[in-house]
Amino acid sequence: MRLLTLNHSDFKIHIENSHFEDIFNKANRNVGEKGLQTSYRWTDGVESVLYCEDGEKTEIIQDSLAPVVFFDNADYAVWVDFKDSKKPSTASFKTALKKVEDRFSYHKDKGTLSGIINYGNDIGRSDLCLTYELGGEKKSFRLFFEVLSTKLDYHDHWKKIVKDVECEYRMLAIDFLKKTYHSFADTHTGKTLDVIWWNLFKQVQDEFVKATKRILSKPRHRVHPHVQYLRADKLKYLTPRLENALIEHKGNESYRYRTETSIVSHDTPENRFVKFALQFIAGKHDVLAERVKRMKGVSEVHKNEISLIQRTLKQLTANSFFRTVGKFTSLSQGSLVLQRATCGTPQFLNQ
Repeated sequence: MRLLTLNHSDFKIHIENSHFEDIFNKANRNVGEKGLQTSYRWTDGVESVLYCEDGEKTEIIQDSLAPVVFFDNADYAVWVDFKDSKKPSTASFKTALKKVEDRFSYHKDKGTLSGIINYGNDIGRSDLCLTYELGGEKKSFRLFFEVLSTKLDYHDHWKKIVKDVECEYRMLAIDFLKKTYHSFADTHTGKTLDVIWWNLFKQVQDEFVKATKRILSKPRHRVHPHVQYLRADKLKYLTPRLENALIEHKGNESYRYRTETSIVSHDTPENRFVKFALQFIAGKHDVLAERVKRMKGVSEVHKNEISLIQRTLKQLTANSFFRTVGKFTSLSQGSLVLQRATCGTPQFLNQ
């Protein structure tokens, strides 16, 4: 039974489940029709999204209430038909789980990507990320949705369960209960898996890298006094003080006169903080990334993504700009900008 058809400018995505009617009736008995409403979201390029029921098609509006498609413990056939004039050289569904990627295969001659998805006992927000290369250009598309339970009301009862889990996994429970973020084999029983942390903080990490690059392109600077001791013949500008000193030491040719000039320096408290934060995060990320890449079941796409960020952080820490920046000491002295932002992201990171 075809459930969802998404029309994109480059392709069509079809999602179906042959036993969906039985699954829906079971969920309706346990949860009620009111609890089986959900919403969908997608990235650019979509022309229409249609929900199919008994041969009738209903258009789905982004972020509006719509009938549910995805349930736990159900097999969904997913295939992508690329348009004849837009058959990509490669296509795949990008995910952290290698075993999910392996369920999909791309037939280049037909321009079709197909496979099976089963979310098991995992419910909550999830997505499908389609990546493909068309005309030498890499493109991606994401469809966001909810996976609901056939046994309890995800929007009501599940929140209470998540609240209890939150006591053990603070600020982690909702994201932990995602198919894309767990089901990894690991020996650290009772501990949060490394790959979960990497996924949770990836967006923050990406924003940090962007902010660092903006700072390097337009760094803050400060005017510092520069003191020199010069002989009389090297003096370029005379102040009243220097004129008096020249008269006083007129007969002493070896005497050196104290002069002050102003120079622009990037050695500011804000730049010292950026240097410290970058080195600290790069070091922690390097340790975490190596552990994640050694885990079983992590897809090659995920490993390559981690390696790319590793290289990016190393390149940023080795930037010649930081050679002119000193060691960071504290947030409490020297910079009102840092003092005002000690409880959140420093303001200068967003400039």
